[in-house]
Amino acid sequence: MKVLLIEPGGWGGICHYTYNLAQALCQVGMDVALVTDRDYELRDLPRSFRLIDALNVREGYWQSLRAVIRAWRRERPDLIHVQATLSARRDWAWFPACNLLDIPILITAHNLLPHDRAEREAFGMAFAHSLIYRSADAVMVHGETNRQELLRYFAVPEGRAISIPHGDYTFAGGCVPKPEARGRLGFGPEDRVVLCFGTLRPYKGIHHLIPAFGQVRRAIPQARLLIAGQPIGVDPQEVERAIDGAGIRDAVRLDARYIPLPEVPTYFSAADLVVLPYVSVYQSGALQLAYAHARPVVVTATGALPESVEDGVNGLVAPPADPDALARAIIALLSLPEGTLSEMGRHSRRLAEQRYAWAGVAQKTAEVYRKICGH
Repeated sequence: MKVLLIEPGGWGGICHYTYNLAQALCQVGMDVALVTDRDYELRDLPRSFRLIDALNVREGYWQSLRAVIRAWRRERPDLIHVQATLSARRDWAWFPACNLLDIPILITAHNLLPHDRAEREAFGMAFAHSLIYRSADAVMVHGETNRQELLRYFAVPEGRAISIPHGDYTFAGGCVPKPEARGRLGFGPEDRVVLCFGTLRPYKGIHHLIPAFGQVRRAIPQARLLIAGQPIGVDPQEVERAIDGAGIRDAVRLDARYIPLPEVPTYFSAADLVVLPYVSVYQSGALQLAYAHARPVVVTATGALPESVEDGVNGLVAPPADPDALARAIIALLSLPEGTLSEMGRHSRRLAEQRYAWAGVAQKTAEVYRKICGH
């Protein structure tokens, strides 16, 4: 079966997801081509799929759409699997067009709607997503909570709403020895390092984490906070001012940039635990990075995160937008004996290797493909 994957970004979490999915689909017998950005971040990694790096959404929507059409004409795939739209408020038109042309098309809704409020509430955004989801032959999400929301708000036929877990990110590389990782990042052996990793965006909850960490620092003087990620819609200077306002300047390192994949293991290996203080989210690639690097986690109860964390076994789940509860969860984990915390991290790694292994994700995805195409 020939599959055309579309992922226009070429960097970051959805790019990483799509690379792993494409590789795993090839291993279960699919013939896969990926259409992505010209500056594809992962071009130097080994791959079994064909790379069509022809997109550049910064040059304009219609140029990228024409590149997608050219790729479809060249590949003549059995189906199209969209990982992210070129532009949701324009792409809605070609999903029904695929229906009329009898071209099977499905989409993975990594986010049912944009997270940032201004984009989510933009004119026509909800309508465009609704039409895309109702026109797709299947809509894949990463958790039953997300599937129920898809059914409730977008009137997708139940048989077309499919929940398939987010795959593991063990591809990101092995752990760096903790002393070496901490030496690179300027932490000492006695520090208790908490990592918050990923793009800095309003919905990620940094504005709740910083006051929470003020409480953590008072309870555990050795606690240190490492915030790493590219700012999008967040002013790093405002984050710095919040750090100063919380009185934790000497306990926080802010690395406000995109962290390239080769550097990722250093950040996770330096950490004792990973905190993901989202106000709202559907699923998280950073969670899979924490699991891949055998780290326990503190997450908030939003989207499918509570389904993905075994509360009390490999981490803790706190209410969203609640700095006091977040602080209590972080303090509870940092107060555990180092051996207990390490075992929680090892359980995270077992989840990555078993529950979230790409082989299973690819098999389930291929089953959906076969059902749609009647194979």
